[in-house]
Amino acid sequence: MSYASVINKIKMLPDDSLNEAENYIEFLLYKLKNNSENKSGKVKLGIAKGQFHIPDNIDIVNDEVAKLFGVE
Repeated sequence: MSYASVINKIKMLPDDSLNEAENYIEFLLYKLKNNSENKSGKVKLGIAKGQFHIPDNIDIVNDEVAKLFGVE
């Protein structure tokens, strides 16, 4: 597939779809950048370490969550 072919297809999109197309292109560029930075192909573990708190007992809020979904 050539750039010209892709551009022609983008030109066929209605104006309200251009934002979605641009978002997808940004995603592909992001993915490409991250893949080139991590050439090992392995997922980097611990990237969010210390940014989230995991409670000792995740079941403690089950009743509250059930109420939010209308289950009692």
